[in-house]
Amino acid sequence: MTAEAGVPENTPIHITETGWPTGEDRDEATQARTLVAVAEAVRNSSAGVATYEFFGLRDGLTAGSWHTRFGLLRDDYTPKPALHAIRDFIAAHSLW
Repeated sequence: MTAEAGVPENTPIHITETGWPTGEDRDEATQARTLVAVAEAVRNSSAGVATYEFFGLRDGLTAGSWHTRFGLLRDDYTPKPALHAIRDFIAAHSLW
């Protein structure tokens, strides 16, 4: 897949700042499902992904616009459902 774009197949791919914000039209349960679905797609891909990172651990401002609500935690550090979903995903696929 990456070779077609001119990237050598042995080049590690780093996906950074991925996420799904919450807000009026984006509920927290949908955020959890979406993040797990994307993580599963990355895990199952053959693209050579070596690093996969989330945009932010904590919301910048939970009461703010969707631009500030990408976190797995609310701005007061209480967990959103996504934190538990991603924690469970990591535990299920960990080699430890």
